[in-house]
Amino acid sequence: MDNFFNSYKFIFLLLAVIIFVSLSGCGTKTIVVQEDSKAPTTLETIGKMEGIVFALGCMFAPEQCSDIVNKKENKE
Repeated sequence: MDNFFNSYKFIFLLLAVIIFVSLSGCGTKTIVVQEDSKAPTTLETIGKMEGIVFALGCMFAPEQCSDIVNKKENKE
């Protein structure tokens, strides 16, 4: 009878350890985020306008996209 209770104590202790270990990973973790406080300047945003126009032009008129690329290569 004494051996019977000892085996239950061991099983109870083992389950308690398993539960404790599994719950220890559930804590909240602090994430440090670095914010870029520098806002883009007007020159940086307008300078990308040609690429944006080219992408939109090729998206809405794909048949003319190769003509635009050829003209751009001939210009350079």
